[in-house]
Amino acid sequence: MQNQHTVLVGQALQYRDKLNAKRHIVPKELCDHWHNLMQEADKLVPKINPNTRKKQLKFTGSIEDLRSLLTALKKMNTSV
Repeated sequence: MQNQHTVLVGQALQYRDKLNAKRHIVPKELCDHWHNLMQEADKLVPKINPNTRKKQLKFTGSIEDLRSLLTALKKMNTSV
């Protein structure tokens, strides 16, 4: 389960980076949706806790939530 989670997080972060690079060409009608997706995907970036020196994710959803986020990122990537 953890391996599948790691793969999905990696893929979602790749699509987040692709969309972030295309941020200047996002159509006006998709700007709000793009902004919401970026906020959700930013939760996948691990933050290091200075007390424990371990990486922690803000994302607390299930594998299905992660899959739906990845699907939304893919759809946004193809529409831009």
